[in-house]
Amino acid sequence: MTIKYKAQTSEQWFEEELVLYAQLFEDIPNHKKLHDYILEENIFNDSSIRGAKRRLLMINRRAEALGKEGLYLLRTGSTDDRAFLVLFSYLETYRLAKEFVFEWLLPKYSSYRYEVVVDEFLQFYEHKQLQHLNELQWSDDTVSRLRIQIFRMLYRGKLLEKKTEKKYRLQSLLLSPDVVSFMAKKPPYDFLV
Repeated sequence: MTIKYKAQTSEQWFEEELVLYAQLFEDIPNHKKLHDYILEENIFNDSSIRGAKRRLLMINRRAEALGKEGLYLLRTGSTDDRAFLVLFSYLETYRLAKEFVFEWLLPKYSSYRYEVVVDEFLQFYEHKQLQHLNELQWSDDTVSRLRIQIFRMLYRGKLLEKKTEKKYRLQSLLLSPDVVSFMAKKPPYDFLV
């Protein structure tokens, strides 16, 4: 089943929250029960129940994308492993970001073109828009915020190294053998490791 395009421009990195979720998942290995526990105990210290539910929904989606093995690796992995696993959870949740990585960035990397200019995302988006006329009708402001968010996530996930405000460089990932093995079972991520 194909994930629909979502213009989620408020998504956060959530590394600390995902690691805490992974730690709690060890004791409560059921997403629904863990969801209820986190809300009841206000584990993330949200100021309102509405805010807590909204934040937990985003975290829960990303945790489910990691699966049981991914949550274990997130809990036990190195700093680089964690960064990549958080990025993986984001890419698995948001289709446009994932397609940007695998349809635009990975072919560049495979042909030894490592430089990435921020405006390339606009070219990619326009290309996608032509393929999905009924789905991708977002405002210029929304597309701009998405671009900023996607580049921030790719930078924090260590897939991109920032050179200037508008230029990045694709870089190799230094991951543990356990994470490499996990990703080898998750096409197309096996091409990244």
